[in-house]
Amino acid sequence: MTQNTFATYTLMVRNDNLTAEEARFRSDLLEVDRYDVDIDLTHAADPSMQAFPTSTTVTFRADTEETTEAETFIEYIHHSVDSVELNGRRLRVSDVVEGSRIRLPGLAPTNTLTVRGRSLYSRSGEGLHRFIDPEDGRTYLYTQYEPSDCRRVFPAFEQPDLKAVFRFSITAPEDWTVASNTEIVSTHEDPATPGVSKRVFAPTLRMSTYITTLLAGQYHTVSALHRPDNDRFEQTTMSLYCRASMAVHMESDAIFDLVSKGLDFFQELFDYPYPWGKYDQAFVPEYNLGAMENPGLVTFTEAYLFPGGSTLAQREGRANVIMHEMSHMWFGDLVTMRWWSDLWLKESFAEFMGALAAERACGFEESWVTFAHRRKGWAYTQDLYSTTHPVVADITDVEAAKQNFDGITYAKGAAVLKQLVAFVGFDRFVDAARTYFSRHEFGTAEFSDFLDVLEESCGRDLREWSRAWLETDGVTTLTYAPQPHVLEQRLPDSVSESLGRPHVLTIASFRLEGGVLRETAEQSIEIPSGPEGMSTPTDEVPPVEAGSGIVLVNRDDKTYALTSFGEDELRTALLHGHTLDAPIDRAVLGSALWSMVRSAALNPRDYTAHVEKGLGAEQSATLLDTMLLHAETALLVYMSPAARHEPLSAFATAVAEQLPLCEEESDRQSILARHALILARHDVRLQRFAQELVDFAEKYPEQPRWNGLSLSDELVWSARTALAAHGALTREDIESSLGSTPSQHAALGAARSRAALPHAEDKRRAWSSIFDDDLSNDLLSASARGFRIGPSSLRTGLAEDYFARLEDVWQKHSIGMATRIINGLFPGPDEDVDAVAGAETWLAEHGDAPRALRRELTERLEDARRAASIRSTWE
Repeated sequence: MTQNTFATYTLMVRNDNLTAEEARFRSDLLEVDRYDVDIDLTHAADPSMQAFPTSTTVTFRADTEETTEAETFIEYIHHSVDSVELNGRRLRVSDVVEGSRIRLPGLAPTNTLTVRGRSLYSRSGEGLHRFIDPEDGRTYLYTQYEPSDCRRVFPAFEQPDLKAVFRFSITAPEDWTVASNTEIVSTHEDPATPGVSKRVFAPTLRMSTYITTLLAGQYHTVSALHRPDNDRFEQTTMSLYCRASMAVHMESDAIFDLVSKGLDFFQELFDYPYPWGKYDQAFVPEYNLGAMENPGLVTFTEAYLFPGGSTLAQREGRANVIMHEMSHMWFGDLVTMRWWSDLWLKESFAEFMGALAAERACGFEESWVTFAHRRKGWAYTQDLYSTTHPVVADITDVEAAKQNFDGITYAKGAAVLKQLVAFVGFDRFVDAARTYFSRHEFGTAEFSDFLDVLEESCGRDLREWSRAWLETDGVTTLTYAPQPHVLEQRLPDSVSESLGRPHVLTIASFRLEGGVLRETAEQSIEIPSGPEGMSTPTDEVPPVEAGSGIVLVNRDDKTYALTSFGEDELRTALLHGHTLDAPIDRAVLGSALWSMVRSAALNPRDYTAHVEKGLGAEQSATLLDTMLLHAETALLVYMSPAARHEPLSAFATAVAEQLPLCEEESDRQSILARHALILARHDVRLQRFAQELVDFAEKYPEQPRWNGLSLSDELVWSARTALAAHGALTREDIESSLGSTPSQHAALGAARSRAALPHAEDKRRAWSSIFDDDLSNDLLSASARGFRIGPSSLRTGLAEDYFARLEDVWQKHSIGMATRIINGLFPGPDEDVDAVAGAETWLAEHGDAPRALRRELTERLEDARRAASIRSTWE
């Protein structure tokens, strides 16, 4: 037998991890001109079809002056490769396809490469994700690439600095909606297949591979036109896409209004027109992220359509994310980081701009309150891991890049930018951004490029400031010392005292008057760099007498630092903190108390009592939601089962008593109900609330509300999960309810509820399904969440199996799906295996495991150590 070496080549494709060194070599060698990509989705609606045909032609130049044997590779995580043709030469597929790389030997100064193959449909949210709606059977596809999953759809030089022009065409059923970064310029009927057509899109401007995008399916579409306030800027067409079954929930006018406000705001702020033509937004199912800044077609999780109704905090969150992604059109898309080490150049800036524009352009006054208490909490958590890194990170490969979409790159980076604005002034910061865009438009940049324009703008040497804030890791602690009236700074290990960290911040004192904390004094403080910044006088804020008040450090949340309360102030903060008038003050106080819980300086029982006391008083939706979330963690993680029994019962009782006092259809009612149903999984009293809600929903299915609560599938299935956890529902009950409401929320709720059933066999069934079944990303996570509910005795024997499977999980799954499994199933503190000892042993015995896997496990280990430390301190 003679093998046809030009035939289709199929294998289980290795996901090769591009290194920074390889990327630098390829950057020095290549300049990419254009991709012409044809995608055939004719049979995408058939779930038995695992793959779709692609044809990609890339034209690029190579620097061949130094060698006559120039060679490189292009990446393609494929189902199969049919042919590879380079400069008219048909290469032997079996010779050049190596895992997810295709070798390109014998490069010429100018090259044309054509690769034909088949790419896999995704269920992980990476690459081209396919979703078939359980409610109506319609098919929806969308892409998600960042940082390096474009190669799952078509062959690409997958690194941000190799920008190119892209021309896409998609063949699909003619009644499908098809969209991309640019407008459709022509449509051609398929002569061989009736009802199918090819849509051809206009070439893009130069952009990176990871922000190209495709959308196809039976999407509901609404369009509008943005007319700018300033005549200097062009009109912009806008479209919104969502599943047909979600169309009733898409608040088109409200979303278009946000987009219009954002476009006016950013074009004026940056003094640079929106450069990408149209501004479309797609709200898609099973999305791994909040959103993605694809120019011309931004993708969002459909959760932002709020099918169960929305609170002010949720609408603020949506506005923030829309503004975040819009700012990326300049920070990230127009000017892109050269390599992932400068990921902060887009994500930190977008995080900052999202909060800024949500407040200034969209009118959400508590945008920075949410940032202070919730987003920065993410940063503080991440910065206390041993795996933390500077804002300007050293990214060695694309797996490390994917993991650095974290609390440091987003929230800490934005907090540091907020401090930078306080340090140099907002106008100078904006002037620097304008220069940065004009100087590097449609190109790439790195950290030093932005620092250069910032120094030009403000006329100051910022290298020392940069070293202190951007190039070192860890979080500073600021403590008010009443004697001798100073603010003391404790630096993280990575920052020497000779370098220090400068801060611009405000402190304020509050005195207790008639049971209410009222401001008595305030002082603006500049903490200098170096040793003199270790202790700063606070003469304008006299100390308060024990039990009579508090001193709030960082009251406007200008800087990034952990703060706390001394023994004399702590009781007052716990009992009366909710009486502070300004939401930002309550946010800073709440952040300080939660940090004290996490450092074992405050008993979690005292913290939950503090939250319990404030339940009826807190008027801010974002603060109420956050403090309830923290209280649940304190109860269910930082207390042992024996220790939590009494405080959990008291807290659940307080929530139950507050519910009937809420105004119907209010934010408070919605927030308390959602958290009550989470607590109902562990508390009998709130189980009754869950039962009443389900009983009403099933008896009166045509009624949209119960006592003012919106009876969305999401809320009702949360109640069913609570009932399942207590054994008040059977597997048959779950299947029956799913059959009567076959929506996506029902499918997720059913998966979670099955896994929550209080029987060891149901836990083992969920365990096997997570590891062995072909679950989508969201179904896997829903099953994992249900699996964690209930007494640890139900999971006996499975924690040990977790550690035995880790390497196999990493090898067989994408990094995104593997991370969901590793984080979702990490043994809790009450399992039959000591999670701390198990993780320590595994890490010690697997020193050569992939760095990204070791990082995930190390962070879960440190979470477990923290929980154990808190428990041992207070129990």
